Amino acid sequence: MTLSLQLFIPGMQCQGCAKSIGQVLSQQPDIISFELNLPLKKAIMETKLSLEKVISILDIAGYQACELTQSQGEPL
Repeated sequence: MTLSLQLFIPGMQCQGCAKSIGQVLSQQPDIISFELNLPLKKAIMETKLSLEKVISILDIAGYQACELTQSQGEPL
């Protein structure tokens, strides 16, 4: 099953952070695609992983994340 996730990543504050997060996400075979928006500190992705697993992967990499609502783009 594929999930569409939108995550808020408050620690993504510079291009270097975005590059690090991109490298972490691209190493995950079950993340089908992703897009990072640095100004909004947002990640949008299609994945076979659960929300909890994606958040855990980012946490291990040193970045906290939380899910955004689809309609408002605000943290849940």
